[in-house]
Amino acid sequence: MKYLSLVSCLVVALFTSTAVSQASSCVDDHDETIQLRNGSHINSMERIASYVAHISDRDLINSRGERLTGFRHILSQDRSNVHKTGILDEKGDFGDRNDDFFTSLKKRKLFLTADIYYYCYLDQAAIASIKKQIVDGQVPGFVSVVIFKKQNGELALFLSTVG
Repeated sequence: MKYLSLVSCLVVALFTSTAVSQASSCVDDHDETIQLRNGSHINSMERIASYVAHISDRDLINSRGERLTGFRHILSQDRSNVHKTGILDEKGDFGDRNDDFFTSLKKRKLFLTADIYYYCYLDQAAIASIKKQIVDGQVPGFVSVVIFKKQNGELALFLSTVG
């Protein structure tokens, strides 16, 4: 019985520490590489591509005319609109930028499954605010998206707002 209790405690400790370390992963800085922080460890990750998006009203509606309610779906729809129509939404002197990565439906599905990271200085309320701004189509400026490769080879996304 003591053995079973000890194993249960170890399993709970492992799952708790894994959840905490994944939740604390964030981006310290980005330039040519992404500096991904996990606790006290910082690793440089390979940057694959990046772009800036203006979330417009047409990005909030899918091809069936339905209002999208998830920020991941809206980001995917933005890239679909850019690559299917070739029209870049503008906001003042700036607007959507092309990317060479999200050219196919298969690649746009990455928005639905990939790990998404944010700047380390953002708390959970600020991250929730970014997601809500995207869903509401009320991003004050633009969304910056960087696609990068993690050490395990999986692709991930770094999101921030600009402006």
